[in-house]
Amino acid sequence: MFAVAISIVAMLLIPIGVVVAGALALGTAPRGIGIEIPNGGADLPLDAEVRASVFGWRASLDEARLIEAPLGIDGRLGAEREVPVRVETLRDGAWAGGLDVAVRPAEPLRPDATYRLSLRSSALAPSAAGSFESFTRDVQFATVRAPRPQLPLAPVRLKWDEPLRVAWDAPLAEVRYRVEPPVPLRSWVDPQDPRRSLVALEGSEGGTTYKLTIAEARGANGVTYRQPADVLVAFPPRPALLDAEGMRSLEDGKPLTLRWSTPIDRLKLEIDPPLAHSYQIDRRDPSLVEVKLEGAAQGRSYDVTVLEAHSREGAPLAEPTGVAFAVPEALTVEDLDSGENGVRATVGARPILTFSHSIRDRRAAQAAISLDPPIAGRWEWIDDTSVRFQPQRSLPYDTKIWFNVKPGRDGARAASGSYLEEPASLAIVTESDKVIDVDVTRQIMTLYQQGRAVNTLTVGTGVPGADTPIGEFHVQYKMPTARFRGVNVNGARYDLDNVKWVLAFLGDYTIHGVYWRSTFGAPASNGCVGLTDADAKLVYDWAPEGTRIKIHY
Repeated sequence: MFAVAISIVAMLLIPIGVVVAGALALGTAPRGIGIEIPNGGADLPLDAEVRASVFGWRASLDEARLIEAPLGIDGRLGAEREVPVRVETLRDGAWAGGLDVAVRPAEPLRPDATYRLSLRSSALAPSAAGSFESFTRDVQFATVRAPRPQLPLAPVRLKWDEPLRVAWDAPLAEVRYRVEPPVPLRSWVDPQDPRRSLVALEGSEGGTTYKLTIAEARGANGVTYRQPADVLVAFPPRPALLDAEGMRSLEDGKPLTLRWSTPIDRLKLEIDPPLAHSYQIDRRDPSLVEVKLEGAAQGRSYDVTVLEAHSREGAPLAEPTGVAFAVPEALTVEDLDSGENGVRATVGARPILTFSHSIRDRRAAQAAISLDPPIAGRWEWIDDTSVRFQPQRSLPYDTKIWFNVKPGRDGARAASGSYLEEPASLAIVTESDKVIDVDVTRQIMTLYQQGRAVNTLTVGTGVPGADTPIGEFHVQYKMPTARFRGVNVNGARYDLDNVKWVLAFLGDYTIHGVYWRSTFGAPASNGCVGLTDADAKLVYDWAPEGTRIKIHY
């Protein structure tokens, strides 16, 4: 019985030419075995036969063994086995000095195998008549090989929609794959390079690793590769917008930062209400995208929708996503408090300017405030929203002082970054340097200007039970004429029309002319300070609103 050995790499087995040597005499006849393997014994077809010539008188082929060794996927030879062979005599040269035989395996040769053919023969020995001499000869060959892939050991990380490229050691005719988890796939042989196959997963999920198995491949030589081989293919995750929940507060003039789950290559945005915008991807951290906004209004909210986004690895956004932001409300000046309630400020007042929001930079806010007319002084912050003006000297009398705050981003800004959009102008009016002094004991009114008495008038104040209020007051408002109605302390009602030159200082209490009385110098009114019409007009013309009034005993 003869045996054959298998190799991993498929080779073509080609018929061998016969080497015959003849001799006329036994002493000169060659002895031995001749075997010729074409192509160096590589790539022999599976239906090939091996022909051998045994040289010598009365030569015979005594034994033929074929040993097969498979070539594994790792390139190593597997376990050997003996393959049965059949020997056919092609020329019987028992006396003529040679024998030709054909050695055929009893079963088809296998691709991707190496074989060792071992032949043993004998022939008459030239030295001793009737004795035989033995000869052996071994030869190796390999059958045609199936194409083999060159697969990476580590998982292959592909870009989105990028096919897997597999290199082969021989040209391909076709290849077939299967994949887990199952998704549609498409595979083909590169028409430009048949030693390369490509497979594309269609409908793959981002961030998923697939196991691709080469189920079968057929080489251009017709040999089929049937050893399943696996490769892991990882697809990049789709980009996801982080921190997208809730409403963001965005300082005016600052870019909107979009943080992504993966580095970003490009994106497409829209903003509602519409805003001119552009974006820039951070070079050091490409998962950060800064969106520059133009014309965002203070106190408004906006919706930013990301219509498209692609990662550096080409993975697209699964569906539109977005974020909402609001620009803080504009800063305003809420109040200017002179310390008085609805009347002129005293010259010793320290006005307080109050903003609607906490101020970020106090120096910048102070620099934005100016006084008209200019008054020397300094600013003193009470808290983050209120600042007090401390003049070097007393404020000027009878002056309207404007506190102006310029608008703009380079002026006063709130901690949130908001700023004044319009100029803010608030004013106080200082008290007059005039004083109306009423002595109810003496029933005398003295008019003072800059601390000096400039006029003295006789008055009539309230009678007992309707006393004129004692204290310090201001002229709240003035009326050239008025109608007085009320009830005297004796219960009698009065209704007086065309009362002239009225200066109110406390509710219904006024200084006014009394045309219905001819004598003064004694209490006679229902609480007001009465004068002749002529004296009342003098006071009316002399004392502006806000003039201080001192009433005392």
